[in-house]
Amino acid sequence: MPTIQTPEGKVKKAVMDYLWAKGHGCYPHKTVATYDAKIGCYRELSQYAATVGESDLLVFDKNDSTMPIWCELKKPGKRKIDPDQVIFKKQVEDMGHTYIIINCLEDLYKLGL
Repeated sequence: MPTIQTPEGKVKKAVMDYLWAKGHGCYPHKTVATYDAKIGCYRELSQYAATVGESDLLVFDKNDSTMPIWCELKKPGKRKIDPDQVIFKKQVEDMGHTYIIINCLEDLYKLGL
C-alpha cells in the first residue's frame, strides 16, 4: 500500500535529507504511539518519550555541535505554534538554545546550515 505523506511530513523528509547530506546531526522526536499488530493496539508512550509541546527535530550543527537547534516543522505557509509549543520554545530559549519554525529548506539556509 502506498504511503500518503502529509504536507508537514514532506517538509520533515526534505529537511532531514538535506541536513544529513550536509553532515549535520538530525534527530526526530517520537511524539506518537506505535501500532503493534501482534497485540492489536498502540503501545503506550513512556512518560519520558516526549514532552508536551516538544519540537519535531533536534539538530546539531557540524560546525558547532555544542549548541542544539530545536526545530518545529510546519506545513508551508503555517508559522503559528500551539500554546504548549510556545511554552517549550520559551524554556529552550531561556537555556540559550535556538528554536526555529521550519516551513521549507530556505529557513535552514537563513541559519547558515
